[in-house]
Amino acid sequence: MLLGQTQHAVDAKGRLMMPARFRASFADGIVMTAIKDDCVLVYPVAAFQALAEKVRALPQFQRESAMLQSLMFSNAENAELDGQGRVLIPERLLAHAGLTGPALVVGAYDHLELWNPETWRNRAGELATLAKQEDVWARLGI
Repeated sequence: MLLGQTQHAVDAKGRLMMPARFRASFADGIVMTAIKDDCVLVYPVAAFQALAEKVRALPQFQRESAMLQSLMFSNAENAELDGQGRVLIPERLLAHAGLTGPALVVGAYDHLELWNPETWRNRAGELATLAKQEDVWARLGI
């Protein structure tokens, strides 16, 4: 499981040092994409394949599902960790998330999310407010 959060710098070449505790999860490769929010989603290959199969099974000619498929696959990039445990993040994904210096690496169970720390602080406030609403948990069956 990919849990917790930590801050790491994105260097001038667009490389992020993958936190050591997460590296083993990405030994078989990485798939990065930008399909929601203002963050970069970073998946181990197997987790991305599982998600991709679900997305690919959606009706190809239904507008919403076709748009989701296009968004997900056109923004996806394969990558690998280098010998120092860094991953090169494509410029367009860095721009999508507003990552110009530090990046907050947030665990999301089967993948990581890379956030601009200020954007994450705003998001965390929204999450805290949502979590306090008991009816939300009840509607989700929790």
